[in-house]
Amino acid sequence: MKTGKFYNIFVLWNIVILLTLIILLSSCTTYTPMMKAAKKDNVIEVVNLLNSGIYVDEKNNRGMTALMVTAYQGNIRTVKALLDAGADVNARDKKGNTALIYATYSGNPLTVKALLDSGADVNAKEYKGGAPALIIATILENPYTVQVLLDGGADVNARSKDGFTALMMAALGENPNIVQALLDAGADVNAERGVGITALFFAERAGHEEIVRLLKEAGAR
Repeated sequence: MKTGKFYNIFVLWNIVILLTLIILLSSCTTYTPMMKAAKKDNVIEVVNLLNSGIYVDEKNNRGMTALMVTAYQGNIRTVKALLDAGADVNARDKKGNTALIYATYSGNPLTVKALLDSGADVNAKEYKGGAPALIIATILENPYTVQVLLDGGADVNARSKDGFTALMMAALGENPNIVQALLDAGADVNAERGVGITALFFAERAGHEEIVRLLKEAGAR
């Protein structure tokens, strides 16, 4: 059972993600015709609009492109169509988010892989907590997306703006498979966020016995 202020860290991170999603879905966001078609995964309409001369990387009031919009929906078909049309896979919105960050929020690992295969920066960070996609996927407890990101070369020891690694966040979560995947990828089991504040520290205080066992077997101290 999760207890104490260290569980609250995990809760707060999830609140940050929720607030980010609310912002992304805000009614204040405007959508161009191509973005509307992309959001609905209407590939035929997207292709027709592109053929009519619409710029593939046109942006809305938040600096989002159609690729970001459809990546956030997890629409693999439209993502591939836009990439084939030359969409900038590493374009950033006004907050600095890339399509890969949006795709990670969607929870669809196929969309994430398509972007990585097209050259997406696997270590690009989102604006709110300064976390790369790997940490976001870990917080969302999506083992499939975590593995795709690791296979795509994600820095397993990258940190968020406030010093958390993916392994630390996984220790606060409830998915031992993610912990094992991070360890297998070379996560520093003894990385610290302050003196003595390690993944093991978080796992023990969250009461996750299986995760504690995995960390100790990997050399945590």
